[in-house]
Amino acid sequence: MRIDCHTHSIHSFDGSVPVKAICAAAKEKGLDVLAVTDHCDVTADPGEDLLICVQKAYDEISAFQKRVSFSLLAGVELGQVMNHPSFSERVLSCRPFDFVISSVHDAEGIEDFYYLDYDHLSDEELLSYLNDYIDRLFWTVRWGKGDTLAHITYPFRYLAENSRKGIDPKAFLSRWRDLFSLLVKREMALEVNTSGLRQTIGKTLPDEFLLTEYYALGGRLITVGSDAHTAEDLGKGIEETIAMLKKIGFTEVSYFVKRNRKSVTL
Repeated sequence: MRIDCHTHSIHSFDGSVPVKAICAAAKEKGLDVLAVTDHCDVTADPGEDLLICVQKAYDEISAFQKRVSFSLLAGVELGQVMNHPSFSERVLSCRPFDFVISSVHDAEGIEDFYYLDYDHLSDEELLSYLNDYIDRLFWTVRWGKGDTLAHITYPFRYLAENSRKGIDPKAFLSRWRDLFSLLVKREMALEVNTSGLRQTIGKTLPDEFLLTEYYALGGRLITVGSDAHTAEDLGKGIEETIAMLKKIGFTEVSYFVKRNRKSVTL
């Protein structure tokens, strides 16, 4: 089976593809399972417009579910839940989602690692942001309302693009191990995001090294997604990633239907 469990349509602030076009591309590329998981990035004051946008995205995806020959899942990428937990709860209850991705894109005092001025940041400042980012990952897993934790090495994608490769994810290895242990305890999946394979970092998020650590700590629940924001990127890197997972020792990947986990043997 070919699976892509992290994609974005025009209902995401940074998306450009209508759901209809995503479905057409999924059929052309021979996907068996596709989750459309548009952004819902929670702020301290998110407002009703964000909730309405999430509902519209779900409704459009749901309308296509009976029109396609593959399994189309109506999901959401719920980011920064710690900024407004009660609103995050409202999002989860506003529609019967198939799949909920939990993610973090920021740290205390910044909007998103994408927007940082890396040329004028000291290593000390950057390390502070990265540690706070990891703190937020822990908070998200303890909150425990998502199905998978997405692209945990997200900030390092931008470090690679801004010549800050000297700060490596391995520098936080003890923290990653603690995070993996918590994921295993909470029976929450870990996402392998293939977007890094088509970007400067050149690795999945997280990469083979960290996935091996996760496996060694008993982690077995894995979801795989391209994080595609265009029809062209749909499914990219999935086959390469599956081969890597098999090499590490993983025997299955997961996806979710009505929040119930399904497994596919590799």
